[in-house]
Formats: sequence, C-alpha cells, structure tokens
Amino acid sequence: MKRILRLLKSRSKAFYLLIILLGLGNSLIYSGILYFINQAITNQPVAIWPAYDWVLYLSIIAFSAACNIISQKYLIVLTNEMLVNYENSVLTKVKHATYEKFEKMGKQKIYAALGDSWILAEFPRTFVASANTLIIVLCSIGYMFTVNVPVAATFTVFLVLLSIGFIRSGITIKNEFSAIQRYQDQFYGYMTDFLDGYKEVKMRILRADNILGGFIYNNRAAKKKLSIQTYTKDTIFGFISRFTWYLLIGSIVFLFPRILNFPIAEMTVCLLIVLHMLESMNFFLGNIPFYFRVDGALKKMEDLDQQVEDFRTADMIEKVNLSKEPFESIVFENVEYTYFDEHNSLVFSLGPVNVTLRKNETVFVEGGNGSGKSTFVNLLTGLYIPQSGNIYYNGEKIDLSNADAYRDKLSSIFTSNHLFSENYDEFDIREQNVQLSQLIDMVQLRNILRIDTSKNWFKHHLSKGQQKRLALVYSLLENRDVLIMDEWAAEQDPAFRAYFYQEIINRLKSMGKTIILITHDDRYINQADRVIKFEEGRIVQDALLKPLLEPQFVG
Repeated sequence: MKRILRLLKSRSKAFYLLIILLGLGNSLIYSGILYFINQAITNQPVAIWPAYDWVLYLSIIAFSAACNIISQKYLIVLTNEMLVNYENSVLTKVKHATYEKFEKMGKQKIYAALGDSWILAEFPRTFVASANTLIIVLCSIGYMFTVNVPVAATFTVFLVLLSIGFIRSGITIKNEFSAIQRYQDQFYGYMTDFLDGYKEVKMRILRADNILGGFIYNNRAAKKKLSIQTYTKDTIFGFISRFTWYLLIGSIVFLFPRILNFPIAEMTVCLLIVLHMLESMNFFLGNIPFYFRVDGALKKMEDLDQQVEDFRTADMIEKVNLSKEPFESIVFENVEYTYFDEHNSLVFSLGPVNVTLRKNETVFVEGGNGSGKSTFVNLLTGLYIPQSGNIYYNGEKIDLSNADAYRDKLSSIFTSNHLFSENYDEFDIREQNVQLSQLIDMVQLRNILRIDTSKNWFKHHLSKGQQKRLALVYSLLENRDVLIMDEWAAEQDPAFRAYFYQEIINRLKSMGKTIILITHDDRYINQADRVIKFEEGRIVQDALLKPLLEPQFVG
C-alpha cells in the first residue's frame, strides 16, 4: 500500500481538512442521534435545553447536511481534476516521446493505462467515504463503552479480528486481480490487431480464425474463469462478514442477557448501534479489495512512467529553433541506424548514408522491400535521430533540441497516412479561399469534397486514393518548402497516377517545392531530376538525370 500512501501525501491540505470536516459533521449527527435515542429509551431528558430538544436535534442535522454538501462538492471537483490531470499527464509525455520509443511501446499500453484512470478518479470519493464510515464505527464503539463495557470490549475484539481477516483475504486475491488485469491488457493488444488490421484479417481464413478463436476467445475464456473464481472468493468473504454480524446480534439478544446483568434498555441501545454499524462496517470492509485494485492501477501507472522516462527527458531539453532562411539543403553525413530484436541480435542496418538533397530538386527514392527506404524516410523527416553520423538542415545540425523545429520545416505524407477528424492546423477551409479552390481542382476533388461548415473541415467519406489527394491539399496549405511523399501514388488509379507524374509534379515544381518522392513507378522516372536507389541498407545509385533549373513561380 506504499503507492496509496504516496498518493495521499500528494493531496493538498484541503483534502485532509475535508476529511476532518466531514468526520466532525457525521460523528456529531451520529453521536447525537444515539444520545437522543438512549435518552428516549431510558425516559431521561437531554442535558441541554430539554424543553427545546427538537431544536437541538434539527441543528445537528443541519450542521451535518452542510458539511456533507460542501464536502461532496469538493470531492466532485477533486475527482474530475485527478482524472483529467492524469490523462493530460500521460498524453503530454507521449507528445514528447521519440517516435522510436512510441513504436516499441505500442499504443495499446497507453490505452490500457488510460483505461485504468477511472479507478484513480474514484479513489478520493471512496477514501473519504471509507474514512467517514470508520469515524462512524469509532463513534459507535466509543458510545457503546458508555452503555456496557463488556459488550463493547467483545464487539471491539470482533471488529479487529474481522478486519484482519478481510485484509488477509484481500492480499490473497490481490494477485488474482493483477492476473485479471494482465488478461485485459492482452485483450487490448489483440483488439488493436483485429480492428487496425481488419482488412488483413478478412483476407485469410486461418488468420481470422486464429485471432478470434486462438487468441481473443481464449483470452476472454481465461479471464472469465479467473474472474468467476476471484469474485466468488470476494463474495464469500462478504457473506462471512455479514453472517458473523448476525451471530454478534444473536449474542447480544441471547448470550449476554444470560451471562451478564444486561438491562433491556442497554440491550436495546447496543442493538441499535450494531444494526446501524452493520451497513457502515460492511461498506468499509467491502472496499478493501478496491484499495488493492487502486494499488495495482498505480503500479501500472508507475510502470508506464518508467517506460516513457525518456519522454520527460525530451521534454526537459531546451528547445532550439532553426534559422528562418529559405530552404537550401538537407545533408546526411555518415548517417547510420540499426535495429535490434529483444535478444539484442542485429535485424537490419542502414548506412552509412552520405547524401545531399538540394533546393528545387525532384528526387525519386527507389528500392525494394527491406532496402532501407522507410528507415531513410523516418530519418529524413526527423522521426528518427541518427544513432551515428549527422543530419544538417541549411548547415545546422539536427538533434533532440531542434528536431521539433526541423520537422516543422517539412511537409510529409506517409504511406499509412491518417486524415484527422478536426481542423487541428487551423486551415482556412472555406469555399471563398482561392488557393484552396485551386488545389482541389488540381487533385480533381471538386465534385467529391464537401465542407462541414460546423467544423471548418472536410467530410472524410473518401477512398484511400482520394484520402491521399486530400492529404496533398493539406500539405500544400502548410506552405513548406520541402514535400516528402512516401508511396503517394500507390493507391491512385492508372489515369490519375499518370496525371500526377506528368502534371501535378510540374505544378509542384512551379510552386518552388523540393520534392522527395519514395516510389516504385519506374515508368515515370523521366519526371525526376535525380534518382536515389537503396539496396540492403545502402545507396547503390545516386544519379542526376537533368540539370536543376530555377522554378517559374505561379500564384
């Protein structure tokens, strides 16, 4: 429970003031009610203002109601703040992640950690409620000692033994709850494969059968079996607690009157105390498994923090901007990047790469699968930082301090391009925008695109090829000098592919764009100024096909 204690230490003084205020209010009303009941049963007047006992009774209720309203309002605010702050904290760390770290971790771990945030958000409310019930129990026991000491002492021993038993049972099933959560984390990973790779799943009967029958269904069956076993234990412990209470009530009614001089009035008050405590104590003990789940969730959150430790490192690095001078060149100097598997065995190595990409060039980058093109693109776009060697933009060395600024100089359309659902870039998406209208005509989407005026954004009911065309429009609206396009034409139909190479590329050149196009379309090689070819992680060809000409800019 060290993690829960650390969490409590992180709370503000107002949190503990709330517990004290709520405890005072509830202890006052509960003790007051017991006092009034006892006085009524024994036919004795209250000690203060006996003629106005009803006013005193209502005042106690009003004070307790005010304490509860104030505390519940604060808890609602605190609970939502904890939830939002945690979610924002995780996503802020992800924002500052290196792309390599994000790739290795996988998004399912982030989903799983955020999925556990609800239990953290419920912690303040449950903790305060548990503290409140504990105060009620302590007040009850204290008042019971004023009624009958032997009964109160017996009851105290019973509560201590019952609490120890519940804590021990909670520890017993803690590991089972952790195992249930591990099954759930696996499930998120399988679901990511199933949903993100749905097209691939549909393409193979064996793959579809295995991912559902061999993995997801088996995972769900194992989780179901363990959940039934664990929650059955949890329920049995609850029944044992409740029936033990009934035995205690029976001892007050049948046992103590026979062995002790137990007046009927004292018995009645003790029974009322025990009956009222029954619900409070069951709530308190019943929440013990919740705290073990909180501890497990905090452990997962700490693990996530450990995995994204370099996110914070990247966040702490002082950011540096690049010069605002127009683009002139990107230089790769002895750049190398190597992949290793989990056993630290070499998987693939790129480099050393020595190449200079210059202003106004149209460069075709070619190579087969596994040749190194994708790694080259990730390095070129700043998603990867070289493991050795250097990359220079207009003569400035790129590292973690200025990688953000470097990426901001480029427009990139990746193979697995994603179109966002909102206008995060704050583009001017209006029919009156002349530049936008010209770009839509250029990619032949005039009668296809529809503007969602409520979002200032396009509706995305498009084919994959049309999505790539729209992505090109967005990239050109960014107005960057360098345009990187990874297999952009792969999803286009033959007619539009020819139009792209023969017409659009010339339009982009006339806009002054430096174009780096990763492609397999050798038949349109004449549209390139230069061809770079990769094989097995090395550049095997770097050929200049035509001299560079200064572009004739068009509006």
